[in-house]
Amino acid sequence: MPEITRGVLVAANFEQEWMLKWWYNHYTILNDYPICFADFGMSRSALNWCQSKGVVIPVHTTFSPKMISDKQQKHFEKMYYGDVLEGRKAWFLKPFAMKKSPFEKTIWIDLDCEVKSNLKEVFTYADKPPHFSVARDLKTSEQMHTHLNTIPGCTKYYNSGVISFQRSSPILKKWIENIPLHFETYLSDQEVLSHTIYEEGFKVTELPKKYNYLSGFEEIENPSIIHYATRYGKDHIRKKILSI
Repeated sequence: MPEITRGVLVAANFEQEWMLKWWYNHYTILNDYPICFADFGMSRSALNWCQSKGVVIPVHTTFSPKMISDKQQKHFEKMYYGDVLEGRKAWFLKPFAMKKSPFEKTIWIDLDCEVKSNLKEVFTYADKPPHFSVARDLKTSEQMHTHLNTIPGCTKYYNSGVISFQRSSPILKKWIENIPLHFETYLSDQEVLSHTIYEEGFKVTELPKKYNYLSGFEEIENPSIIHYATRYGKDHIRKKILSI
């Protein structure tokens, strides 16, 4: 039986591509799994660079995540410290990119993540059905969503910054189906993911938080992947790049 192919999937658009080399330089210190770059609207120079490092796939959808009311936009802006419309433009493309992964076993990693260890073990978390593993979100985020009743009855919320999965996962299939149905209701792709897991009753193998450590919030020892989420995290990455 041939070995199942394994690889890593990342994505960028014009606004995010400045992090590509920073991400790649950290990833390749301890990893040589092939990389697939999802093009969410990169510049020609960034595309050329990605093509020299791995495979590039274009990702598009038939709906626009910017199509929300002013009232809903203001509501989302209370929940996210950053450009909501710009963020949503990329966030909701994630599961569509994952479905196009050229690998049978894939690890999705957000571009604002610093990979600090070998990822061999991360692939194994998606070995068992439903072949999808993701870490829980911050306790404070879960408490906020529970208080706001974001998803009625739901108490488990997930952070989609790092996901170990197989293309055949029923969670991925249903997540994609739910995006156009719920993107006006929820801030980002990960609320739709949490909704999908809760509504369908999927039994997810939770990814240990050391593989998606949200910098500046909960403290853990020796994180394997540091996720610099929010605009403050991006400022930290900029400082790291400038210090090199």
